[in-house]
Amino acid sequence: MDDSLGKTGTCIEEGIFRYNILQNHQKSVGYDIAVCSEDANAVIKKVSYNSTTNKFSGFPISLKHGIPCSRQFETDSFDELKSCFENKDKTYYLNVHMVKPLIASNPYSSPLLLVAYGINNNFKAIDVLNRWIWMFENARQSNVRIVAFATDCDPRYLLAMRLATDSIHLCTKLRNRILSKKASMLIGKEEVSIEVLMELIEKKSKLAHGLVKTDIEPKDRQNFSSCIKLSSDDVFTTLEDIENSQATRIYLHLLRCIVLAYVEHDTSIINRIYYSWYAVFLCRIWKSWLDIIDEKDILGYNVENKKDSFITSPAHFSIELNAHSLLAICLLVHRHHMPNSALLISNYNSQPCEATFRLTRSMLGAFSSVLNFTTNQFLKRADKISILTKLENKSESDQSDCSLTFLKHHKRRRKAISLNNLTSSIDINLLTYNQIKTTIHQAFDDAYKTLSKVDINAALENKKITTINKVNDENSSEDDEEEDLSSISASGKYRFDGMKVINSVSPALSDSYFSVDIDGKKYIFTSKPLAGF
Repeated sequence: MDDSLGKTGTCIEEGIFRYNILQNHQKSVGYDIAVCSEDANAVIKKVSYNSTTNKFSGFPISLKHGIPCSRQFETDSFDELKSCFENKDKTYYLNVHMVKPLIASNPYSSPLLLVAYGINNNFKAIDVLNRWIWMFENARQSNVRIVAFATDCDPRYLLAMRLATDSIHLCTKLRNRILSKKASMLIGKEEVSIEVLMELIEKKSKLAHGLVKTDIEPKDRQNFSSCIKLSSDDVFTTLEDIENSQATRIYLHLLRCIVLAYVEHDTSIINRIYYSWYAVFLCRIWKSWLDIIDEKDILGYNVENKKDSFITSPAHFSIELNAHSLLAICLLVHRHHMPNSALLISNYNSQPCEATFRLTRSMLGAFSSVLNFTTNQFLKRADKISILTKLENKSESDQSDCSLTFLKHHKRRRKAISLNNLTSSIDINLLTYNQIKTTIHQAFDDAYKTLSKVDINAALENKKITTINKVNDENSSEDDEEEDLSSISASGKYRFDGMKVINSVSPALSDSYFSVDIDGKKYIFTSKPLAGF
């Protein structure tokens, strides 16, 4: 099979972007917009030779302005190879980019592996930004418009992006925060405590809440299924009988809002807007209260400083990013700048990368004890997965001469039916600006009432921070803006192709630009190149 792929020229090469395959994929499946996800996975540090491509894999690929340099380790010289072994580190991680089509009639369309390459995790935020802009422009030439880039909460990605963060990773980060031994989150007069959940599991029947001790095990940091269980209605109901559980219930409700806004497939668009902004205002009001209270007010609690009393900065930033991105997508669809298929919000994540890594691991032999793979092994297995995906797409679209039926999980089939029904019932024209504005204001009122149950409103009323505008002003003060200034290194680079860079901007145009600190000097970039994303 490897020889056949090599002869046809369709084998996946390390660091080579498959835009020609993307164009063929776009024509065969039939879509115009897509989400590009990016993720990295640890690999076995081993150098291998691929006779088909005459290349060595296992060395980290160099990045030029964030773009991998292809065919970097293609040599016939033993001395050059020896020099690579002596002077180059072996690959620590494999970086993968997947393209997920957004198709209203087929929400579960298979993603396409765009590129894979080894890295040593030594890159900057400016590299990410340059790479995304370059990928966006090249995808447009393949008749595919990338509407969002999805990845995890790595600070370098957060510095580069003003788009969407993987909601699955966001949920697990919120879960891990409550299970952390370092953090002691304080909401009003109560602490968000894991002891409350332990008491619930020990005193109440599992039939009432559905939790087990492994759901609150800190070691399993990627346990998303426990996020769903922790934020269930049964847990909320049974927690009402547990003393001093109000703050914990508020925090779990925050987690539930993230799930309903970005993860659940059958949530309506107006409800997604409500839950996303409810989470935003809950965090803003909570943070405003922490900023105005005195240190002496938290002496009676198991809290060392205010920073440990709130969620992590990446999680908070991700909640804000996703809410603004969701609203922007809805407005773009409402103005007919994007099709209705862009409203498949549950597909805006980096899970296609995770699924590809899982599929690649599952292709190991039945008696193999090795759970991971080298870079070369991943590329070969990804070739086979790509062929199966192509056959499946042709079979589903009746383009195959030989009809094949691929087995699918019964849950996936039911979800696909519900998604089709939801997508077909969407009429974005019914979503008016006044309705969106009313929904956002309702989310603020409900968040304020929720936090008033733990006496947060008293301190806010003393400072006259009781309206949506006052809370927003408090969270966007000059001190916070200077503290959150993106700081990155460009290794002396002061020209950035494809982006407008200025030194100052008038206050009237401030929303169209964002500030970045590069090598100790402040630059202002226009956000226009990002608007198309």
